[in-house]
Amino acid sequence: MKPVVVIVEGATGVTGGFVAARREAELLRGVADIILVLPTASRIQPAQLGPFAEVVRLPIQPLRKNVASVLRYAPNLLIAGKALAKLLK
Repeated sequence: MKPVVVIVEGATGVTGGFVAARREAELLRGVADIILVLPTASRIQPAQLGPFAEVVRLPIQPLRKNVASVLRYAPNLLIAGKALAKLLK
């Protein structure tokens, strides 16, 4: 059984962090299964997600300086936290 590595990337687009995670998935292919966790609002194209063994989308909410964002943050954090904990078991 191969080890599993879970990478959480909170960006909604292609960033340096995503590029680094994709490169790690390419390098470790055959050695470990890399699972990428993205926000549901991510606009990363499916063609760029090929190296990952699995891609999971969770309601990761960026915290902004407005009331609506703060009100949505806590419930989404709980939902995403529970889903992430279930994934890690």
